[in-house]
Amino acid sequence: MALYVALTINFLLFRVFSPVQDPTMLIMAPDFPEEEKQRLRVMWGLDRPYLEQYGVYLYNLLTWQYGLTFDTQPKPVAGELGWRLTNSLSLLATAMVFYTIIGIALGVFAASKRSSVIPDFPAMFPMRTKRGSTAQE
Repeated sequence: MALYVALTINFLLFRVFSPVQDPTMLIMAPDFPEEEKQRLRVMWGLDRPYLEQYGVYLYNLLTWQYGLTFDTQPKPVAGELGWRLTNSLSLLATAMVFYTIIGIALGVFAASKRSSVIPDFPAMFPMRTKRGSTAQE
């Protein structure tokens, strides 16, 4: 449900409530022929009612059809997302391994010093609470 709400808000913000009502003006020169602008509006579905645009938007998201890039050599957006996602996941995996090792090392260190004030030090970072406060307060 939260994903649906987020997608709906995204559509409303960038398509319905956008200060730029004609997205073709953002990527074309002002002296571009009007018939070419109209052809692009039809191709992108901007000539359809908002409800129909919203349905197409949700369908395309569910079927991974994100269209083409605006480069001089248009490529499918899904392919562009693919290699970026691969890089992001490798960075995520590296960070998880790194922080898991640090977390285990800090936990072992804190457990070995149970009778001193040192075990409180690693516990302060993830909790960020005042000493002595409880959940009922």
